[in-house]
Amino acid sequence: MVKKTESCWLWLGSRTTKGYPRFKENGKTTAAHRYALEIAEGHLLKPGEQACHGCDIRHCVRVGLGHIFRGTQADNIADAISKGRMATGNHNAPRKRFLDRHVTGEPITPKNTKARGVKHGMSKLKADEIISIRRLATELTHSEIAERFGISQGAVSMILSRKRWAHI
Repeated sequence: MVKKTESCWLWLGSRTTKGYPRFKENGKTTAAHRYALEIAEGHLLKPGEQACHGCDIRHCVRVGLGHIFRGTQADNIADAISKGRMATGNHNAPRKRFLDRHVTGEPITPKNTKARGVKHGMSKLKADEIISIRRLATELTHSEIAERFGISQGAVSMILSRKRWAHI
């Protein structure tokens, strides 16, 4: 039930909705990464302790070597902040890192975190289409506009409220 890669040991069994590994034993659901840590160290986690993922791959069950380690909630938060994976309120802190789980399972930093409009790699629309969407909003419903431009109704709402494409 585990696929061993060069770095992580990836759980192939059941996972929680948040991606953490789990299994049932004697009718009780158990966190597989927590269980792995307790077995490897030979004793149970104490109240207030957690099995933390140093590698940031939620379904990794490898203990040690920067993967799963014993810590508190404060240790887990400090680890996330040090990696830029949690907001701190400090605008000079490193940008949040994202996980490219489908390719390598390793954290990556987006190349164009400040790209806007057509310069953004995920953009489906051009500036003239944004202007058209805003003009059509008086005549058509959001659903009709979305269908016409091949985008979601939510995307139309974000454009019209200027939460997206605010610079146009």
